[in-house]
Amino acid sequence: ECIKCGKCEQVCPQHISIREELVKAGRALQ
Repeated sequence: ECIKCGKCEQVCPQHISIREELVKAGRALQ
C-alpha cells in the first residue's frame, strides 16, 4: 500500500510524479 514516501519517484526512469498520478486516478475512479 502506498504511504506517499516518494521512493518510487526517485527510482522511476521516466520521472513520473507517481504520487500525484495516483491521486488523479483515485478521483477518476470515484
